[in-house]
Amino acid sequence: MADVSSHGVAAAMIASMIKVDFTNSIKYLSCPAEVLRHMNDTFYSMMQGDYTFTAVVGKRQGNVLAFANAGHSHPMVYTHETDHVHVLYSKDKPVGLVEKAEYSSHKIIVSTEDIIFLYTDGLFNTREQYDMEMNYQDLSGCFMNYKHIVQENPEEFFNVVLRLFAGIADEKVIDDVSLMLIKIH
Repeated sequence: MADVSSHGVAAAMIASMIKVDFTNSIKYLSCPAEVLRHMNDTFYSMMQGDYTFTAVVGKRQGNVLAFANAGHSHPMVYTHETDHVHVLYSKDKPVGLVEKAEYSSHKIIVSTEDIIFLYTDGLFNTREQYDMEMNYQDLSGCFMNYKHIVQENPEEFFNVVLRLFAGIADEKVIDDVSLMLIKIH
């Protein structure tokens, strides 16, 4: 998942470039940190730091999920076996911010029925103007409280999250918000 630091036509063009570069990068790079490093080199050479984007890149092999985070909101993993949500704290620099960025790869064990939750920072930014401090612990608590909905009706879980964190039901959305659930089979 990626999130461009701009809006409008420029952001749409950059998102297209990101998709093409990502698709090409994963063909010959297997490590998520290497993918981000390569994308940073490419993106910085074109944009010279004028535009940046955050991203989380992951690759699953068997029960191991390797991931790298370039300034993106922290992913969460619900572990079915332990009935616990893990916030994957790791945050390197956004892609395109500096010329030679380094990214770290991390690993976590995942099993059947585990669920990965990804989201963009718009989920929290939307509430900033109202001085409401929603944080990762609140979001992981929401995930636990509504895990039955996640299993049965992911769309309804998204509606709950958007209502609680982005204020979608009550106020006008001031930032873009993307949410993604990935269930391990």
